[in-house]
Amino acid sequence: MFSTDDFIQLAFYLSFLTYYLGTLIYALPIPIYSLKRWGPNLIKDSILTFTLLVSIDFIKNGIIETANIMGSNWEGFYSWTDTTLDFLGQQRLLLIAYYTAFKALKSLILYGDLLGPVIRLISYNMITISFIRISGYFFQSYWFILIAMGIMLISMPFRIGRSAGAWLIALSVVFYIGLPLLPAFAQSLAPPMSQISTHPNNLLNWGISYPVVETGFPYAQPPNNTSFPVEFKVREEAGDTLIARYVSDAGYVDASLAERGLPSNKEFFVYYIIDGISFPAEPYPVDPNSDYTIKESRITLETFSPFILWMNSNYALLYRDSMKIQVDSISVRKTSTYNYIVSLQFHAPNQTYIELRAPDNTQVNIISCDNCNFFSNGKWRWLGLTGTSIRILTTNQAKTSNVIIQFEGRETETPDFSKLEYYYVKDFLGVTTDSIYFIISNIFFQLMFMPILYLAILTLIARQLARLLGSRVFPYIPIRG
Repeated sequence: MFSTDDFIQLAFYLSFLTYYLGTLIYALPIPIYSLKRWGPNLIKDSILTFTLLVSIDFIKNGIIETANIMGSNWEGFYSWTDTTLDFLGQQRLLLIAYYTAFKALKSLILYGDLLGPVIRLISYNMITISFIRISGYFFQSYWFILIAMGIMLISMPFRIGRSAGAWLIALSVVFYIGLPLLPAFAQSLAPPMSQISTHPNNLLNWGISYPVVETGFPYAQPPNNTSFPVEFKVREEAGDTLIARYVSDAGYVDASLAERGLPSNKEFFVYYIIDGISFPAEPYPVDPNSDYTIKESRITLETFSPFILWMNSNYALLYRDSMKIQVDSISVRKTSTYNYIVSLQFHAPNQTYIELRAPDNTQVNIISCDNCNFFSNGKWRWLGLTGTSIRILTTNQAKTSNVIIQFEGRETETPDFSKLEYYYVKDFLGVTTDSIYFIISNIFFQLMFMPILYLAILTLIARQLARLLGSRVFPYIPIRG
């Protein structure tokens, strides 16, 4: 492989050859103008290339010093390109998640079709930045050998390689000095970039989907539905990392909003929190691949907690602590707006119990308790509500237990759900709505248009330098008026 010294040595030989050819043609006794005019031209060309070769070290040091004065920094350039590629990869991953979610929603199919071209544009953008990075590595590593090669081409007799040599020198000088300044150019004329996610690994591992979640209790009427808010928690594992916390409304958790969402790649666990008790909900765990279904043109997740036997709008609650307790029948009779009579028939093994919790605005009377005992289990507190709990135990596990409970309530008091919610997309993944808008509004201006514009400016500067060095071949854009 040729080295810089090889090209410089070859340029010296060609420079002397050009000079001797010029002298020879100058001395030829042939009165042909088209031939004789080459004599002085070849002599001038040889002197030019000889001057460039003699001062090659000064040229090299001058270029390096100019780059330092202008603030060219290749480490900063590579850091910017690497950060930008990571950033674009996150944008692409997020938009693919949105695209997949929207494509599954027939009513929102238009958004999926719009995101497809945006994802492709981000892919083209990543290719562009990768090309710029490779170009930077090329010019940083080979700029001086390209200059030596350019001088060698200029020194060829009869200006055979003059235009090519001039372009090689011009591109090498301009891109070596100017390309590391691309990050400063792009950032000075565009808004600063921000990470699409503060937890990119979570975004990659967990993914994003936008289901509507149905909440409910199997013994409610109608089943699997409750019309009053409950606290809905999503965890990675039982008692482990909190992924999301929402408040249900009319029996549903609307996780389809842009900042909410739920995982699409990994299993997770759902809990209902009522009166300070955490109830696991089925399916347990949730598998997005099998448990997300399409219902009424929307991604839907149906959940329920088999532990909860009954609850009313006052948050009076009746639940079993174990699935070993067999509930034979449960009936609820509403006597007035806030008054209910609940009849329950069940079988309970040892070490299990049924518990009722009632807020302070609800009075509880156990009318009858056959084959069971009950006792007060203290006070409870939850989101601003306070109340008492009563635990019911069977006296003979071989027999059926029957209990009738009367709830007499007053005006409804609701828990304080304000500042409770923890959004999966915004909080767990660290993706904000502003970041999503940023993708569309600013990313292409800063990371595609600005780099391409800057490369065009460097090319125009190189064109003028090549012209100064004697090139007569220039690219142009044919614009017709």
